[in-house]
Amino acid sequence: MVAGVGSETFRGSVIGRDQLALWASGLERFTAERARHDPARFYDVGYEEFTADPFGTMAAAYGYFGLPLSGAAADAMRSLIVADAAGRGHRYTLAEFGLTGAEVEERFAAIPGYEPSKR
Repeated sequence: MVAGVGSETFRGSVIGRDQLALWASGLERFTAERARHDPARFYDVGYEEFTADPFGTMAAAYGYFGLPLSGAAADAMRSLIVADAAGRGHRYTLAEFGLTGAEVEERFAAIPGYEPSKR
């Protein structure tokens, strides 16, 4: 059974708190590990940038690392972008999971280098 679907134990707020802790601790571990490596090995992409132009963002990332984005890889990405755009509408709110934007921002703000979303 999927957590939250017909479950009496795993309600929205339980899932919300669990996922907030999971993603924040994952970002903390990643950030600490990243600091041990050459910054040039990373290419940061903002959520707004990626959602506004997914293909252009990926092309820029490929370019940053000196890789061509063409052929089957480019075609597959374009197909996924079209399919994703057709399937939009699957949305959740933080409130459905017992969270507020302020709580999420506060938790992630403690992570060095974290930049909040502009949305």
